[in-house]
Amino acid sequence: MAKSNKYPNGYVPKIKYWASQLNNPKFTNTYILNKIDYFTTKEQIRLRRLELMEQRDGEEGLRYIGG
Repeated sequence: MAKSNKYPNGYVPKIKYWASQLNNPKFTNTYILNKIDYFTTKEQIRLRRLELMEQRDGEEGLRYIGG
């Protein structure tokens, strides 16, 4: 069974949310910055995986048409 993606549209909404919480007395800024760092890293990994998948798909397409 395929693992469902909790964030199919990426982590940008989470990054924006936590950035909007800076200076919110409910959270420490250190906690918020750690959240921003976490989701930024996850987004970078997600984008890299998409890039690699597109690259792989392009190479498979070229092999299919004899390139």
